[in-house]
Amino acid sequence: MPDILRANACEFLHFRAAVSRPLSAGLQRRVRVTASCEKVGREVAEPEIGCGECHPLPAEFIVKD
Repeated sequence: MPDILRANACEFLHFRAAVSRPLSAGLQRRVRVTASCEKVGREVAEPEIGCGECHPLPAEFIVKD
């Protein structure tokens, strides 16, 4: 989670964390973080990048086919 916050500190992102323990992993626990954008009202696929609406990516980062 700290890595996500360092990469994207958008005020509209809301995070949810869920802790699970896979049956095959023994005592290890895993944390799954999901995010949604309050401004556009949808789930965010990559929380590190954001939804793309609030803070559009600079042209250097846009991949064109």
